[in-house]
Amino acid sequence: MADLTVAVVAASVSGFVAVRLRLNPILGYIIAGIVIGPFTPGYVASSGTVEHLAELGLIFLLFSIGLGFSLDELRHIGVFPVVGNVVLMGVFVGAFALAGAFIHLPHPVELGLIMTLSSTAIGVAILAQWGISETPVGRFVIAALIVQDLIAAVLLVLIAEPATSQSVAAVVVPLVRAGAFVAIALVLGATLLRRLVTAILKQSSSEALFGACASIALVAAWLGHLSGLSFEFGAFIAGAVVSEAAGSRKVQEVVEPFRALFVSLFFVAMGMTVDPSLILRQWQAVAALGGAFVVLRLLGWAAFGRLAALRGGAVALAGIALLPLGEFNIALVNAAAQAQRITKDEHALFLGIAFVSILAATVAASAMRPREVATTA
Repeated sequence: MADLTVAVVAASVSGFVAVRLRLNPILGYIIAGIVIGPFTPGYVASSGTVEHLAELGLIFLLFSIGLGFSLDELRHIGVFPVVGNVVLMGVFVGAFALAGAFIHLPHPVELGLIMTLSSTAIGVAILAQWGISETPVGRFVIAALIVQDLIAAVLLVLIAEPATSQSVAAVVVPLVRAGAFVAIALVLGATLLRRLVTAILKQSSSEALFGACASIALVAAWLGHLSGLSFEFGAFIAGAVVSEAAGSRKVQEVVEPFRALFVSLFFVAMGMTVDPSLILRQWQAVAALGGAFVVLRLLGWAAFGRLAALRGGAVALAGIALLPLGEFNIALVNAAAQAQRITKDEHALFLGIAFVSILAATVAASAMRPREVATTA
């Protein structure tokens, strides 16, 4: 209880300070986690509590992201955003893998895969901060994030498999398991979940609806784990299925306040896993790779936006919103660490680069005045 209290208070204070400095509060949450974490002086939360907070926060965060994932929207996105995302993410993987191999990282390809995705939580928060979610720029960014969420679900299945078991069967079997899990989830969504959520919506009981959503998220996460997949994959699929079964607007309205709490706890927990000494020990790699990675992602997403017919300053807005790493990247790096696909130093390197990307995005977002640019693009 003490650890949870300290985490919530630290998140509130640091988030408030970040907002006063005109930065995204998520940056404040991460810094709060570093301050109260086990690697800095002062109050230290127990490692078990940190892990449980991070896991629980990530499960509910990915469930809420799944609520915003619509197969109908994906059908209307078209081919270009899907192909463009895949191509650009392939460029990012190749570039990082080459840079990682140049500085002799043990697993450059794995780290490249982990770092291709953008943060849906931060990207959507930046759009809301700018007030441009419904503009052409906002719709482009959200479309790109929806495609990435789908790709992330596949990567999460593949990267959780130990490197020693890599073969055709080792790749096909988890994908078949994931496909079966999704198929069963869709059947349940079209029958039991549709009736359950619809019945609760008719009663207009927010408490009952939140309780049902929390139960669905946790049960799906547990079933995903039992299926040999991951907690996060199960939670994300559950959110998407609930969205398809009953529509996500009302559910999102009920879940949103609790989602904000879990976002803050998740990023505080992320900060608590950051060991500044490990990052400082390889600060040159963090600075060089982080700086180059930020520039590459900004240019890449901006160019993609330009090909998607965005004009002028709108391409810069798209690049900034799609720049930061976040929740799915954390899920991937944790899965890779558990499968022994990356080393402890590589894990620390990822956290350092992720922090650089979030810092760059939040500072750039605060410096922009994008509404007029976005609405005229």
